[in-house]
Formats: sequence, structure tokens, C-alpha cells
Amino acid sequence: MARFEREPVQTIYGGFPLSDKARDHWSGGAYGAVRREVQSANTLVEGVRKAGGAGPFLSAGGGIREFQMKQQITGLHRLTERLTAAIACVTQERMYSDERFYMAEKAEQVMEDQGHETIRSGFRGSPREDPLDAYDLVMTLN
Repeated sequence: MARFEREPVQTIYGGFPLSDKARDHWSGGAYGAVRREVQSANTLVEGVRKAGGAGPFLSAGGGIREFQMKQQITGLHRLTERLTAAIACVTQERMYSDERFYMAEKAEQVMEDQGHETIRSGFRGSPREDPLDAYDLVMTLN
């Protein structure tokens, strides 16, 4: 997760570092939610490590019981899968958005070179264009 947040997302137009807000946008809100769960799980792991193991951690009375800790540990596999999916979603949506734009840009240029005029060129979505949506290219036919 830390590496993903450090490295820019590579698209046809280059590398783009993403803010927390942008990662949340490109994942439809999923990344931020999973990120908070990962941070919570990491806090538990750090507490166990600092205490010198699960036994001393539980004995210290850190507000968690053994069955709760076991539940969280068994849920880590599923959390890893959800994080992987959210990262893939962010990366793919950002990449595909640029590819839709690139392909439309090339098609528009070819059509304009043949004498057609652009009526509309842009992402769908309201109230404004949304790069997560389809890209529409509407041109005259001569």
C-alpha cells in the first residue's frame, strides 16, 4: 500500500502521482475505506510487536480480547484481497481513462483530416464530464 501511494500511476500520457482524494475518486470510494481498515490492522500488528507477542499484548489489556484478535487475523487474507482489488481498480481506471481520451483524440484527428467537424468531444457525466465515464466523439458526416 505504501509503495502504491508513493509511485505514480503510469498511463499512455506518462506517470501521475495520485492524492488520497484522487485514489478515492478512481476507485469509486473503495480505496479510502480499505486503506482505513489496513491502517487499523497495522496498528494492531504494531501493538503486538511492541508488546513482544500476542500473549503479552493480550495480558496488557489493550482493549481487545483473544477471540477478537483471532477474528481480525483470519480477516487479514480477505483484507489483502480487497486492498489488491482497490489498487487494481485505481490503476486500471486511471489508465483506461487516458486510453479512451487518446483513442478519441486520434480518431478525431483522422476525421478532421478528412473534412469532418467535431460536434462534441468529451467524457460523459453530469453535471460535468467524468473521466470514469465513456468518452463520446460526435462528428459531422460529409
